[in-house]
Amino acid sequence: METRALTPEECERRVVPARERIFAELDPFGAPFTDGIRERALLFPVSLELEPGQVGALGEAAHAVGDETIFLEVLYSDSEFWEFSVDVEGLYDVVDVFVETAMFSPSGTWGMIISPEDHAVLGGPPEFVRTIAARFPPTELPTQNFLMGSREPEWPEEGSPLGDVVDALTEAGTALPLASGHAFGDGQVTAFLEFWKSMRDWSGTSNDWLAPHLHHLFGEREAERLLAEGGWWA
Repeated sequence: METRALTPEECERRVVPARERIFAELDPFGAPFTDGIRERALLFPVSLELEPGQVGALGEAAHAVGDETIFLEVLYSDSEFWEFSVDVEGLYDVVDVFVETAMFSPSGTWGMIISPEDHAVLGGPPEFVRTIAARFPPTELPTQNFLMGSREPEWPEEGSPLGDVVDALTEAGTALPLASGHAFGDGQVTAFLEFWKSMRDWSGTSNDWLAPHLHHLFGEREAERLLAEGGWWA
């Protein structure tokens, strides 16, 4: 099937029931998943628009758990809803993305939310998450688009501490494996913590959301291990 926009009637009948089985809230910085979504992961860095190989890996993982299509919701005041095939090519030729999106299963079994700050949260059955872990390629060009229009409308000056962070993460984007918590290694979570530590030090904000966010994704014990080993409390 071609990628197509869904009508309000289709959304009410098909999309909303599936979404409510997956997401407790559509906040990629909060506690997005329902209790039924037990396998959870954090991906970093991930651009607002998934790269072609990543779209393909998502489709492969969805197909592995029995889905032939995927729902996409563009999250803003007047949400748009789309449906595309697990074999789609050129998804973003049709769907114009400039804010966060949610992609999820029509059968209500898995979901993914991509934030504007280059991370994504993912949850679903073990086979789905294992397929993502094996097939999802590293991001080649992280957008870091949240640096634009933050306190400074331009990229950090060359040689600034924040510029060093951006350079390091951009370089790491070609090497980081898919790594989320204990199950797949800690690489992406560690990079995520390092980035937000640098942002915290630069901006002076407390980022109180981060620890509860990791607790939701990984459970209290695993999250506290990741936070401690990542030096978040230092």
